[in-house]
Amino acid sequence: MLAILLVAGFLVARLGQLIRLPSVTGYIFAGLLLGPSGIGLITNEAMGNRLEHFTQIALMLIAFGIGEHLEVRRLKYLFKSIGLIGLCETSSAFLFVGVGSFFVACATFAGNPEWAMSDLVVLALLLGAVSVATAPAATLHVMRELKAVGPLTSTLMAVVAVDDGLAIIFFGIAITVAHHVLSGAGSLAGAIVASIGEIFLSLLSGVITGFLIDLTVKKVKSRGEMLTVGLALLLLCGEIARAFHFSPLLAGMAAGFIIINRDRRDVRVFRTLNAFDPPLLVLFFTLAGAHLHVSSLAIAGWIGLTYFILRALGKIIGANVGSRLAAAPFAVRKFLGLALMPQAGVAIGLIFFIQSDSGLNMYSSIITPVVLSGVVLSELIGPLCAKFAVEKAGESTINTIKFHETPHNHKFDVRVKNLVALSIGDL
Repeated sequence: MLAILLVAGFLVARLGQLIRLPSVTGYIFAGLLLGPSGIGLITNEAMGNRLEHFTQIALMLIAFGIGEHLEVRRLKYLFKSIGLIGLCETSSAFLFVGVGSFFVACATFAGNPEWAMSDLVVLALLLGAVSVATAPAATLHVMRELKAVGPLTSTLMAVVAVDDGLAIIFFGIAITVAHHVLSGAGSLAGAIVASIGEIFLSLLSGVITGFLIDLTVKKVKSRGEMLTVGLALLLLCGEIARAFHFSPLLAGMAAGFIIINRDRRDVRVFRTLNAFDPPLLVLFFTLAGAHLHVSSLAIAGWIGLTYFILRALGKIIGANVGSRLAAAPFAVRKFLGLALMPQAGVAIGLIFFIQSDSGLNMYSSIITPVVLSGVVLSELIGPLCAKFAVEKAGESTINTIKFHETPHNHKFDVRVKNLVALSIGDL
């Protein structure tokens, strides 16, 4: 099974490269072909019981890799941009999807006695909260494949990292508000405190893991020992996070952040674990494609189409507004929103959470196909958008498409130019 996944993902990705498709898109197509929506060689049972641990390992390595790009020395000039852009693009996606889904749901379920107005509000609220999440895995892979360097790339990686934390906050608040609307129980203040507590504890577990990895790898010499120790501690962090219902992604990113920002940092652990990434990433993205059911596109209907279109508009418009408020470089204002299209793992995890909530069962029957249809489209189109954005911005070191400066470009902050110089060689 593993051999088939690796070979199929590799071959389809190579074929896709012939027409300038990112490897991620090729892996996902391979998964669609092998999964239940294709020839059915990979069954749901195999994905759930025998291959799940590979996706968990891949997610922790991906999160750890994102943490590597959050170097304070390099990003301190972008903290203002990251905060404003992250808040604007997540809030915009939430509002666009929430409001749009509400009106479409009103038209769709008009005259249906089983759906009261409060039910439509809850449905729209949950869809808006799930739409906030992005897919760091696909974005990071595209950036690595293009060897991207520059202000757009640095801002993108930081914003993607921030998105996970914001997604947890939005979702935690939405769940509590949903319960309050349905039963009058719960409080908004309690939801905010609980969400902040979950984020804090997730980050704390990652910080502790980062210090442990940093201290341990300095005492070993061979790359094999470094790989074993680093991977063991990172996976232990992920298991602890899952056991206590923290966010493994936030924990993994925090661990990478601690190591890269140490005064006497040892970046060998990143290079060693990065060498372990390729086959796991092929498995992860191929499995992600196998999880996607094309039939969900038909089930989702107009609500699914609304979700996908308004989420894309929300990300693009929100990123543009936030970039303008932060006086970010022109390339960031113009192209960042396009690079935020991918959505997968975190969003799927959130809908699984809704399914497990007995009070929200009736909504999961609608939310699941709607979000999965959005995932199908965003994971197939999103990597292409991210690749296009980076190439048009001129930040791909292997691209042939160059972004021509506009009259706005001469106003680039000198500090951003310093950021570009510091970024060279990081990816």
